[in-house]
Amino acid sequence: MGRISMDVRKLVVKKINEGCSQIKIAKDLSISRRAVQNILKKLRDHNTIVDLPKTGGPALNSARSVRVLIRDSKKNPKKTAPNPLKSLKKIMDNSKICVFSDWPLVSPHINII
Repeated sequence: MGRISMDVRKLVVKKINEGCSQIKIAKDLSISRRAVQNILKKLRDHNTIVDLPKTGGPALNSARSVRVLIRDSKKNPKKTAPNPLKSLKKIMDNSKICVFSDWPLVSPHINII
């Protein structure tokens, strides 16, 4: 399920202020009761109904690079780290590649920056 639109969020707050129950609001607006609870919790905790910035950094690997590495490692699971890097560099021409060898019990971890 996608994000709840701002118009629906405003309707939820309006209906709560009118005294409607969460179940009735959820049925009227065709959203889950949990979505209504989350909107009200965000309003109570942060005094806003807009989406807050998410924590954590951006993903270092693109979906494409992950698919390439998985496909390459399935073809030949005994390849060393430089070989997948070479095949990945051919496909991802303008990307910077970092290798982290401190990955526990697994071959080196490759990230695209």
